[in-house]
Amino acid sequence: MPDLQATSDRLCDTGSSRHEIAREFEGQPVDLSMVTPGWECKRGRWVSEDKAIRKRAREVIEWIAGREEEDIVIVSHREY
Repeated sequence: MPDLQATSDRLCDTGSSRHEIAREFEGQPVDLSMVTPGWECKRGRWVSEDKAIRKRAREVIEWIAGREEEDIVIVSHREY
């Protein structure tokens, strides 16, 4: 889910293109349906600015609230 990506624009917090991810995980049970073009660029919707980050977080919370699953797990890493 691109909206849950790391918020900094450092190289270690920037994703790969959908094409690269698909190639890396070929044959694995990975759902890339939510990975949209440009998600890895840290521009537009994914810019590393407080207002954009808060907007994405709010939309993720709303998306989660609308899900039917009882349990949803989000895996992340810690920034230092």
